[in-house]
Amino acid sequence: ISLGVLELNERRELTAYIEKPTLHYEVSMGIYAVERRALSHIPTATRFDFPDLIHALLAADEKVLGYPFTGSWLDIGRPEDHAQAVEEFDRLRDRFLPGESGAAR
Repeated sequence: ISLGVLELNERRELTAYIEKPTLHYEVSMGIYAVERRALSHIPTATRFDFPDLIHALLAADEKVLGYPFTGSWLDIGRPEDHAQAVEEFDRLRDRFLPGESGAAR
């Protein structure tokens, strides 16, 4: 992040100062697959998003696995994100579709 981060103790005394730290996260992205029994954790007639399902599964002590991905990925949840993904795909088309003939485009 572009800011210095302070760590304070319970008396508000500075215990550490970290200048512009780099934070690493495993993020939720990609393809999700669930076993049919996971559907029993989804209530009817109410809004229930994917994060709600994950929280319900964890609360029920169900095993939830994640797999690291090191390839290309862009969020396409907003129109500007989708436009960026289309632009990148066009620019890197040969990388994503190796061997595709130019005439098929």
